[in-house]
Amino acid sequence: MKKIEAIIPPIKFDSVKVALNRQHVDEFIVARVDVDEPDDIPDEPRWSNHSIDAFTPRMKLELTVTDEIVSRTIKDVRPINN
Repeated sequence: MKKIEAIIPPIKFDSVKVALNRQHVDEFIVARVDVDEPDDIPDEPRWSNHSIDAFTPRMKLELTVTDEIVSRTIKDVRPINN
């Protein structure tokens, strides 16, 4: 058994779920991932550059699969994750 964790945008969740169902993976954990800024960093001016990725909502998937389907499951989920 192997544990697989993936961080994906919420818009890709349905595609990932379909890919996992093809591998007969029906049970997994889904959690919302937030970006947390440390409190000790001073506020930046309004005109400073910010990474758009830092503000994009994300979901974390955790699943456990048998050794036989690990590589197929990763191949199905990885292109969707990019």
